[in-house]
Amino acid sequence: MTVTVSDEGHGGADETTGSGLLGMRRRVAALDGTVRLTSPTGGPTVIEAGLPCGW
Repeated sequence: MTVTVSDEGHGGADETTGSGLLGMRRRVAALDGTVRLTSPTGGPTVIEAGLPCGW
């Protein structure tokens, strides 16, 4: 399963400056999933989380 979330913000999201994005990455990794973050200056920020469905 893949979940994609995007916004219309100004971009520049940084996983090292808080716990929200890093916490999400850790939770997804605990389920053997992956997270891809793209957030160029000027936006948009896009987070794509992939979770395995074959447990």
